[in-house]
Amino acid sequence: MHRWKLGSLNIRSGKEKLEGARIYSIAKEIARENITICCLQEVKYRNKGEKIIELDTGVKYSFFWCGQKKRRAAGVGLLIKSERGITINQPDYNDPRIMGINLVVHGFKIRLLTVYSPTNISDSDSAKDEFYRKLKKACENRPKNYKTIIAGDFNAETSFVYSKSEFNGSNVMYDELCNDNGQRLKSLSRQYKMCMPQTYFEHPLDERYTWYSPDKKTKKILDYLLVPKFVNQYITECLVKPKLDFESDHKILITEFETPKDKSARWKPRSPKAKKLDISKLKDFHYQSEYKIKATDEINKRKSIIRNVDEISNDLVHSLTTAASEVLPNKSEKKTKQIWRDDGDLNKLLNERAKTENGTNDYKKLTKLIKSRIRKLRNEKMRNEANELNEFATKREIEALYKTFKSDNSAFRDIKRSNECDPQKMKEYFAKHFGPREECEDPIELVDAPDFIKILKEIPADFNTLPPEKVELISALKRLKNGKSSNDLPAIYLKSAIESEDITNEITRLFTTIWDTKMIPSKWGYSKL
Repeated sequence: MHRWKLGSLNIRSGKEKLEGARIYSIAKEIARENITICCLQEVKYRNKGEKIIELDTGVKYSFFWCGQKKRRAAGVGLLIKSERGITINQPDYNDPRIMGINLVVHGFKIRLLTVYSPTNISDSDSAKDEFYRKLKKACENRPKNYKTIIAGDFNAETSFVYSKSEFNGSNVMYDELCNDNGQRLKSLSRQYKMCMPQTYFEHPLDERYTWYSPDKKTKKILDYLLVPKFVNQYITECLVKPKLDFESDHKILITEFETPKDKSARWKPRSPKAKKLDISKLKDFHYQSEYKIKATDEINKRKSIIRNVDEISNDLVHSLTTAASEVLPNKSEKKTKQIWRDDGDLNKLLNERAKTENGTNDYKKLTKLIKSRIRKLRNEKMRNEANELNEFATKREIEALYKTFKSDNSAFRDIKRSNECDPQKMKEYFAKHFGPREECEDPIELVDAPDFIKILKEIPADFNTLPPEKVELISALKRLKNGKSSNDLPAIYLKSAIESEDITNEITRLFTTIWDTKMIPSKWGYSKL
């Protein structure tokens, strides 16, 4: 495995006369941080080009840039350390806001894109659309086996990156802070299944902010790194270092990688699968009584006077799962049926022949019986396989027939219905139904109300507004179906434990607390379907 660092920084370069000194000072600073590759935004160099920057320490960086032809605006660049093991190809996508280059970093092939998005307010929607069209084109223009990494200033805001949310491009989460660029960024991430490594690590906010206002009072996260899930597994750290000063209002975002040097280094030992419990054993009286005693002991250990809804629910779930894991055995693996091994007659004949002397009449007779038995078993096996194939083919034929019914070329599509409604009559009907209505008199039931309405109003309404009682909860739990999940607990866990007085009291306490506080446990919002 090889360790290396990738940086991303909006440098906000200034006057043209100071361009050389500005890039040299940035290269000097990233070399001090041992950064292998650094993506730069707002370089503001004209046209496109490259040059070698040699530091006083002997370290060399290859500097690639691309900007507008006349105006000194936008512009992106790349600083790549010149060292053995890094193969650099020429940038194959050059735009004042996007640069794409293919690299091999000690055997790890990457397609690196440095980007600078139009601002959220100043630039028009058409400029943003054009930027993301070009970015998608640059993402798709990559060689085989090269993994895409996108880094840069997206001028996007989203609440995902302010905490450890583990956004992987496919999960849907509530986003309370998101601008127009943020929506476009999330759409790009979901389209290409890109992760945000910033959301996978616990860091204080000072190590997350990438932009500071001149007065240092307003702070935002505008710079992002997007990687596929395959690359994300090799990232060991991703944070902002606010103490590094590059004379810019942006701070550098540094990502640390530990990538394999060859194909064999990608192999990782798989963690053993957690064995499933055989919950069907709870139907056995012995296991059920032992589980009930253990669950009661566990719930009594966690009892306390003052607890909120989440604590009561978590303690209840933990008690039942702990009791089940200690009492129930693991589910045994299904044994595959083998006709030769499981056939008693064949094994009996083989054992008898092994005891018989070779060449005798009994030996020859047993050999004929063994061959006859093998033929019979083989024919039975082939017959079963043929029946399975016929059954599968029948299912496929029904499926194909159903698809032809739904296709536009089906003959059933040409059948004209005789009872179709006249479109003109339907239009008139709905226009009359949903159109403005003329004022009409109130119905007689409202003008001259019957006497029984007064009697009904005088009857006192006595509704039960108390929380559910223990008897009601036990009755509801008994009606649960096995195989269904309740709060990610098998229903049989609850049904087997309700005979315990302590368990039912705890369940009653949970629902009473929910009823009084009008709050439900936070985990109840997430269920396994």
